[in-house]
Amino acid sequence: MNDYTVRDKKNYGNTDIAKVAYPKFQEKLQVCCDLLQEYDYSAFFGGNELTAGRTITGAVNFLMDQLVIAKRSADAPDADTEALRAEIIKIDEEIRKLMKKLGDADTVLFEYIQNTVNDLHEQKAALERKMQAKARKRRTVDTAPLEKPMKHWDKLSIPEKHELAAVMLEAVYVSDENGIEVKFSI
Repeated sequence: MNDYTVRDKKNYGNTDIAKVAYPKFQEKLQVCCDLLQEYDYSAFFGGNELTAGRTITGAVNFLMDQLVIAKRSADAPDADTEALRAEIIKIDEEIRKLMKKLGDADTVLFEYIQNTVNDLHEQKAALERKMQAKARKRRTVDTAPLEKPMKHWDKLSIPEKHELAAVMLEAVYVSDENGIEVKFSI
């Protein structure tokens, strides 16, 4: 790693594995441990290859079940989002009512209506931003492409399972803003 050119060091930053890569690895490992917190994978250690393979199979099935549960709960209507939508509809209706009164308004009333409509538009924009923020936090994972290969998981050898996992997963991103994002290559 220390043989990198000056350009590579500039583009990729610190190349010291102990200072950069290993702490990142530990961070990702902790995420995996957190995801599998409720799964008993103790049989993986100290057992034979068959036991290890069955433990991995069980862990994959556990994670798939968690994804399906998360997808179902994400599909359920969110009370906060529905309340925001209702408020936006209410504001739109108020704006429509005020706009209908513009034709009969004198100068003073016209200015009042215009100011009120501007205020309502600002309130509506703020509510829409809240809805967009909630939508970004509620990402769904499409598990459909994973379900067919996972049905045959128990019949695969360990190298085949490894190969399938490598094909299915492109990357796993972990950030404070977006949480855990799994990018599937399927």
